[in-house]
Amino acid sequence: MATFYYNSGKNEDIVTQWVDHLQHESYVKDVNQVIEKNSKEISESIRTGSAGQVQAINNVCGQLEDMNYNLQSIDYNISELRGEINTMASMLDWKLSQLIEEQRITNQLLGFIAQLLRIPCCAKSPDLAQHKK
Repeated sequence: MATFYYNSGKNEDIVTQWVDHLQHESYVKDVNQVIEKNSKEISESIRTGSAGQVQAINNVCGQLEDMNYNLQSIDYNISELRGEINTMASMLDWKLSQLIEEQRITNQLLGFIAQLLRIPCCAKSPDLAQHKK
């Protein structure tokens, strides 16, 4: 309770000042109670909100960890695919080099056949014998 001091400089008597003092004290007490109640509610809200935020943060972190695991799995699968593609590319290069070599040999043999076709056949052929005369 606040201390009451009589103010002789006011144009009010002591009883009126006392009543005013009691009213002001009552108002202050009511305001203090409201402040105390609100501070308790705010503290509880902060504590509850903080727990909710911590839970939400944990959920987000868990989802990020799951995403990280999935991304690592995708990276691993891409690496495996890259290895398979490299193997297939090597095999394709080898097969293409074989085809090129076979084509080179075929061209060479065709060249030999063309040279052989330019050589006249033996003279026993009647058509050739007539041709010679």
